[in-house]
Formats: sequence, structure tokens, C-alpha cells
Amino acid sequence: VEAEFDEVYTSRNPVGNAARQVTLALHGRFEPQAWRIAPSALVGLGLVMFDDSDHPDAFGEGYDFGVGVAWRVSDSWRIRGEYLARYQRFRVRDPNAAIDDPDASSERKDLWAGSFRLGAFWDLPRERGGKPARYPLGLGVYAGYWNFSSTFRYESDAVYGLRGSVGVASWLSLQIELDQITTSNKRTEDWAQAVSFAMHGLAELGSESQWRPGLLFGVSFMGLDAAGDIDSISEGFDLGPSLRVRGTDRLHVQADWLFRYQSGRVNRAVEEEGETDEIDYVWSSGLRLGASVAF
Repeated sequence: VEAEFDEVYTSRNPVGNAARQVTLALHGRFEPQAWRIAPSALVGLGLVMFDDSDHPDAFGEGYDFGVGVAWRVSDSWRIRGEYLARYQRFRVRDPNAAIDDPDASSERKDLWAGSFRLGAFWDLPRERGGKPARYPLGLGVYAGYWNFSSTFRYESDAVYGLRGSVGVASWLSLQIELDQITTSNKRTEDWAQAVSFAMHGLAELGSESQWRPGLLFGVSFMGLDAAGDIDSISEGFDLGPSLRVRGTDRLHVQADWLFRYQSGRVNRAVEEEGETDEIDYVWSSGLRLGASVAF
């Protein structure tokens, strides 16, 4: 099982303004590990966010399929080349239409995209101090309350999500999160939602104790989906205290207070006369409580 994060820097036709596509994907990979040169295949899901510098952004789901060849250079390194095909759904807009033009958008359309990829991969050591190394995996859920900055004009509301983790050292684990906030616009009271994914490191004290205080740090991307089809993408930098409690050898409870310093296009939620469309960085935060199962 693999988790991937990537960015594509491009431009939008026909206007030519700068744009980028940000993707978080979760794949299952089939590849013989003992072979030096091995066929490789993957299948999975992706959350795709299209960040446009001048026009409304968009995000949607993608379904990935890929084939390739892997070469194990050494016990720790391998090189892989592959072709990835993505079947994705986007709401297509006319780039020459005004932002508030109700006829500028269309229904969601099914699109195909593809890419050739070449990468090098490092495997974690199999032994530490002459003993087999262990990298515990965790899968869990969490829920809490998210407090938006007034810049976003979204009501603060409940957040719920999924979390996957892997322990790379006795004091450090890596976590990937996907969550959703269903809310409304403060001024129009229209339905809105925020979908975000984040990549965090969790550094903790007391690796063998039942109570493990720690610090979460990392980066995040949030897609803000408004009912009027005026979406936006927000990137953020995350930091906050955490406390994990070991209930049993397999069940852990994690509470954290996450602070997010994130970008916001201040005029995307509602168009009003005299307002600007500049990007600024603002603070938001969330109190969250979750449980995970270790494998």
C-alpha cells in the first residue's frame, strides 16, 4: 500500500495563466519483492485539486491504474518507471466567462489523464542493532471542531476524517490525514464544504509509556467547495500539541489541537463590490479526538 503526494505546474488554455494540480493518492501496488527486475502494477484512488491563479479552482476524485517495471539496484534502493492513467471527474468552467456568471459552469465531466513517471525509492532498514526492525502501521478515525478564520466566511463546524500512520523511529511517526467539514457560508447561508488532506510528522516523548505527549507538524491542502461553484484551494502549514494514550497494545487514542497557517483567496466565497481577490495567509485551528488500531 502506498500513499503519494504530487504537484503539476502548468498553464490554462486558452488564456495561458499559471495553474497547478495537487494530488493525494492511495494506491495498492502488486510487485514481486524478491525479483531484481520485476513487473509492477497499481490501482487506487486520488483526490485532485486544480489551483488556478486567475479563475475559479476545482477539485474532484480520480481513479488510478498503472503498469511499469521496477529494478532493485541494492537491498535499500530500487528504480521504477511506469505509466499512470487517471479517470477523474471535474466541473469544467468557461475560462473567458465572468466569475459570477451562472452559465460559466457545467455539470461534472469524466476526463482521462495520463503520465509517464520515473522514480527512485529507498526502503527502510530491515535491521536495527542486529535485530529485525519494526515499523508499526496504524489506521484510525477522528472527529472534532474546526474554527475557520473569518476570511473564509465559512461557519466553524464539525470535522471528521481518516488517518493512516507508520512509525519510523521510537519517537517519530508519519501520518497522512483526509478529512471533511460540512458547513455553510456566513453571509449567504449557502451550503459549503471543505475537504483537506495533510502530511504530518508526530514527534513524541516517552515512547514506552502509556501517556505520550508530542508535537504535530506538517503541510496540508484544503479544497473549499461552495454551492455557487466558486471553489478555491488553500495550502497550509500545520503545528500543534498532541497527546496519545495507549489503551492496549493495538488500540491508541490521540487528542490534538492543530493550528493551521493557510492561504485564502479572500473573495472566492462571495463576490461583493469593492473587494479584492488577493491571496493572504490566515490562521485556523481544530480540536480533534480520534482512535486508531495498530498493526
